[in-house]
Amino acid sequence: MEIQLQYIHDSQGKQEAVIVPIEQWQAFWQDYQRLLQYERLKKGLKEAFREVKAIRSGKQKSVSLKEFLDEC
Repeated sequence: MEIQLQYIHDSQGKQEAVIVPIEQWQAFWQDYQRLLQYERLKKGLKEAFREVKAIRSGKQKSVSLKEFLDEC
């Protein structure tokens, strides 16, 4: 998909803003939201693996499923 951008310039010709067609902006925004969701999931999984490692090494106390769900 080729993005059809329009630029707004000041009186000296310096670019000040960009106009993006709304359909392309909405598609971009949806992709961006999915990326944020992916990053949150990835961060959560990394933390979970760190916690498992700490529990297995005895550096962190394990929690029951009920305790875990009560935290949420």
